[in-house]
Amino acid sequence: MTWDDVAEIGPGLPGVGADSAYGTAALHVHRSFMCRLRGGGETQATRSDIEEWSLLDEATPGVLLVAPHDACWPVVPVPAAGRSLVRELVEDASPERTPTTVARVRRAERGNDE
Repeated sequence: MTWDDVAEIGPGLPGVGADSAYGTAALHVHRSFMCRLRGGGETQATRSDIEEWSLLDEATPGVLLVAPHDACWPVVPVPAAGRSLVRELVEDASPERTPTTVARVRRAERGNDE
């Protein structure tokens, strides 16, 4: 798994495109930053709900890293994470940054009419 694989996931989601943030490759949704490459290309920082973080950490012990000051931005060692975990993180980050109407459409498409 590389950043190129991550970058392929994003554009398949509504309003998501590749760009840069802090001088590194990143994904944005409607011009809002949602995840980026970090650590010289070895890790990915992705916006995550703090409650979801603990569930992901339990499901994938030792894979996700978090600094106390960046509790909403777990860092994933991209090569170790695996495609399904990275895809889940990117997909979950997208609705948090997507305008309400687009997010509602996405949930309906997934059969999740909350």
